[in-house]
Amino acid sequence: MPSIKDGKATQLLTTPATRVVVFNWNATTQQWVGGNPTGGTPIEAALIDRPLDPTYDEQFNVAVERQLWRNAAASVTYIYKKTHDLYEDSCLDEECSNFWLTNQPGAFLGIEDVLRKEYYGYFFEFEQRFNRGQVFLNYGYSKARGSIGDEVDKQYAGVDFDVFPDHFVNRYGFQPDDARHRFKIFGSYTIPWIETDFGVNYFFRTGLPYTRQRSSPFGGTEFVEPRGNSRTEDLHQLDVSLEKRFTLYRTLSVSVIGQVRNVLDYEAGTTYFTNVGSPATVGTPSAYQLPRNYQVGFRIDF
Repeated sequence: MPSIKDGKATQLLTTPATRVVVFNWNATTQQWVGGNPTGGTPIEAALIDRPLDPTYDEQFNVAVERQLWRNAAASVTYIYKKTHDLYEDSCLDEECSNFWLTNQPGAFLGIEDVLRKEYYGYFFEFEQRFNRGQVFLNYGYSKARGSIGDEVDKQYAGVDFDVFPDHFVNRYGFQPDDARHRFKIFGSYTIPWIETDFGVNYFFRTGLPYTRQRSSPFGGTEFVEPRGNSRTEDLHQLDVSLEKRFTLYRTLSVSVIGQVRNVLDYEAGTTYFTNVGSPATVGTPSAYQLPRNYQVGFRIDF
């Protein structure tokens, strides 16, 4: 926090020589407004808001697994993860004439703990094996929330929390991988007489979050809604396969594999346009799930 004297705040920064930034209190906006830095020698590398604590994760898993009957087992798992002491590069003034690395962007404005990231999930698995096949089922319920750390603007690599308030608004919310429900069932069976393996795989996932945004005059984007407030479509996919093995000589064999992917020909949007500056496309898919397709392959074992 800057020291306050006669209505002004002075923040001393450690550089090759001391540089001083004077913050004046704006009674209208109820904010500290930083002036241009004076003194010292400007540097291009980010300054350090000491002490800068290293990022670490707090995580624990709890799992219970039990055999239900012969060749059948089930498990329940709980996972919790929270990230502490995240850091970002942030501006010291509206002109961004100085950046610094800090665990608390906006602290000199009275803003605290904007860097957050947490995850938890419950998972259930069931497996049954029998002479000619198996069935495997998995269900997961989870939430992933945070203010930084998605695939677009990762920690210390994007514009999150560079300029106040443009890059501070709506940054906390659901992460792009936050699918509330995921369900998968896989089964295989070796058909008698023809000794051919038949496999079925079905996957379901609820929609993934995305955030409507607009371009910022300071670079990067401004979020016009809480992070992850919008969602893609739910995703369904059913795949089937047949595999026939032919023995050629002793341990040498070749297998012919045929697959039909996305049997139901379900084409959900997987990514969406997010820029509100293009009202004709915002909120519409920019990429789709692959349509039904057929594949043939071979495998040699020896």
